Amino acid sequence: MRLKDYLRKQGVALDLWLSRRTRSWESLPLLHYLHRDVTADVEIGSSPLERRLEVSVVFQSPYLHLPVEVSKSQIGESVGTEFKPAAFRLFDWHTWAHIDGRMEWRGERLAEASPEGTPVVRGFRYQASLGRFASDSLGLRIAEGVDGVVRILVGNGITPVRFQPQYWILDPRSGTRRVTPIRDTELAMLLVSLSELCGGSASAHEKAVDRLAQWAAHKKQNKSGEQILVELLMRIRDWGPTGEGPMCAGIKELLQRLDIAGQERILFEFYAENWGVRNNPNGREIAINLLRALATKKALFTLEAILEFVRNQAIPQEEVNSIEHAIDQVAESLRQETRETLPA
Repeated sequence: MRLKDYLRKQGVALDLWLSRRTRSWESLPLLHYLHRDVTADVEIGSSPLERRLEVSVVFQSPYLHLPVEVSKSQIGESVGTEFKPAAFRLFDWHTWAHIDGRMEWRGERLAEASPEGTPVVRGFRYQASLGRFASDSLGLRIAEGVDGVVRILVGNGITPVRFQPQYWILDPRSGTRRVTPIRDTELAMLLVSLSELCGGSASAHEKAVDRLAQWAAHKKQNKSGEQILVELLMRIRDWGPTGEGPMCAGIKELLQRLDIAGQERILFEFYAENWGVRNNPNGREIAINLLRALATKKALFTLEAILEFVRNQAIPQEEVNSIEHAIDQVAESLRQETRETLPA
């Protein structure tokens, strides 16, 4: 082994030891900033005219920022010119749809972590065409699971370790993109859960609802049910896929568990809060879609009241159409429910 590689491995081992030793400091106000986890250096390049984006990622140790080798299978698999993602996601925040692209590996090699060798990489470059995706609402995720881990080469074995941040936001700035990490653990948990409500398996969907219910139960120590629902709505408005049906169905399940009184009224007030000076279409969209998902008589009355209010307002016609469509769907759902309860 070359001296340079030997020193790098010793440095990485020291970094991981420090990371483990300082884990308990995360909850201490004066010391939490001293704890760090494995991370990555992320650079973004974009071509606004061609609507293309390039993401460059290099994995690093916590303190010395030395190169770290990560299991290639965690990120994804290249099949010919096609890339099939695993934990890696370059996505549109509005829908959480992954943006397909071309992957180029950096520092790829076979490590002696198994008899047949384990492919590891030090980083990658991902090139994607934005196409129909919103150019100002993109996100990046590399870590696995709610705990946010990566599987790295330590000695002669692959070891899962904590990774920060769990997400990055890619903001447009003068034709380039500013990379903003999300280090809020609670927010990361909510984002993972909402993501699994949208595109996960049935078991992932159920676990996501369970986690959100646990989050709400923790919040109940200091907040009312109405305050918890409003906070969740604000999180979805700012970060979530406001137009996704599966996500709304999952939130409906959550609300049924929490049994919060006056849900339709809260959604009406949230719609109003995102009108006028605040003028947040995402907030209004999530209110309409959740009322559609609730599909109760109160939800129908609430949607009709919203429609009556917006008819003479300066509002995009597509938003009016969305409200009308929601009313039709809820009305049909209630009629179907009535037919099913009638004796044969």
